Amino acid sequence: MRRILLAAFCLFPIASVAQIRPAENDTLNYRLVGFSLPEMPATDSYRVEIARGRINNSYDFAKNIILAHKDTSNRFIIELPAFGQDYTWRITDSRKKSRKEKPSLYHFRVGSSIFLDTARHRVRVIDTARTHDNLLVFLDNSRTLIDLAGNAYWYLPELPGIVDSSSSIRDLKLTPFGTITFLNGRKAYEIDLDGKVLWRPPDDGQVSGDTSEFYHHEFTRLANGRYMILGNENISRKIPNVRDTALYNNEWNVVKRNGEYFKLIECGTIIEYDTTGRAVWSWKSSGYLSDADFFSNLTPQGTPNVATHLNSFYFDGGSHIYASFRNLNRVIKIEYPSRRVVKEYGQTFSTGSTDRPSPFYGQHSCRIDSNGRLYLYNNNTLLAGRTKRNDNAISTIMVFKNSPDSSDHKVVWEFPCDIDTFAKASNPSGGGVEQLEDGSFLVCMGVSHRCFIVDPAKKIRWNALTEKKLPGEEWVPFESYRASPAERTTIYGLIMKQLQPIK
Repeated sequence: MRRILLAAFCLFPIASVAQIRPAENDTLNYRLVGFSLPEMPATDSYRVEIARGRINNSYDFAKNIILAHKDTSNRFIIELPAFGQDYTWRITDSRKKSRKEKPSLYHFRVGSSIFLDTARHRVRVIDTARTHDNLLVFLDNSRTLIDLAGNAYWYLPELPGIVDSSSSIRDLKLTPFGTITFLNGRKAYEIDLDGKVLWRPPDDGQVSGDTSEFYHHEFTRLANGRYMILGNENISRKIPNVRDTALYNNEWNVVKRNGEYFKLIECGTIIEYDTTGRAVWSWKSSGYLSDADFFSNLTPQGTPNVATHLNSFYFDGGSHIYASFRNLNRVIKIEYPSRRVVKEYGQTFSTGSTDRPSPFYGQHSCRIDSNGRLYLYNNNTLLAGRTKRNDNAISTIMVFKNSPDSSDHKVVWEFPCDIDTFAKASNPSGGGVEQLEDGSFLVCMGVSHRCFIVDPAKKIRWNALTEKKLPGEEWVPFESYRASPAERTTIYGLIMKQLQPIK
């Protein structure tokens, strides 16, 4: 029986080499490597040995073995020690070894990227996590998936014509379907773990009426299988009550028609697509925003600051969508699918007046928690009037009472982000917050380059800084727009799903 079993392993490369994983000469973008071997009913366990380097003879292989794995299943995952390495592996008889037959050697590579070069980029852990052992975190800045010790397990590979080392990656996250979505500039993509593009929105102007939808900030695959994304449309709106016409003589986006002045304004949109790329639902902020929203606040030069800056949305999966306007210091609740705005949080404007203050300024990442309450990342950097930034104001995480009363802005929980002196407690741009299953919050402080976890009792459970450097220079902040959670067991499950049984 031993000879039959060993002969079957030796014939395996000839009979079904295309079926094994990792495939011969494959390049992977993760260290959690799934192995799939032929099913052998005559054995009670399977064993592989792995050596570092690309090796083609058994003698050198034996000298460079770094680990061996034995399993009762012919499908399993092995965590490899490093990116940017070639590996050679072989299947061995789990019982007695034969000196007459030598197992074949197979080869693959775990790739790398400049963001995994620890001499140039690092995650500096200040407070080591003592909870959340199952948590992994996607970082936008390094395009990686890390554990709470700062170790990378996966990275977004370069995709010709789509992603390179200079790309601006945002909103990198896992979907309910085990895929990954992200934005690169004004483009959006859904990929699998290997980086294969599975879907992209059409970007054909179905909603904007332009040549593009101008995607930005947030792209989400919904639990119903559809996709939702932020876009922009450009509109022309009459500037009311123009007195000093000289102010507009040098503005490229202002035109004069019949004695009246019109300004070109970028307005946010929310678009829902089905899997065929058809826009099945959309909402335009241009139909909601008033002249007061656009023209009540003036820049120091005396012209209106019309940028409302829609930067986040949250769909509750049922009847409402929440949308955040950073420069209005406002979050709104939109009835779905009617598109009716049923509630406003934050600052509202009457024509010529900014008399209602907001509890938050320049906010990002509006969400609904497990109790149905609105929460958000309060940058706290834009003062009433939207014309002056307060770069020293402490950013906070805020949870609100989700009351049907539109005037109720009661804050029921708040956490200031002045944790220590290693990074600024204020954050002028970017940032986000996601509630975890135990009620804790995973926070990314954007430009302030800090990520941390705080529990409902306001205890820090993890605290880390993302940093970068050039040769001969000091470490400096490496800002990230967002950080998104993923469970280790979910990633393991996705890798195992790739491993089809070999009969």
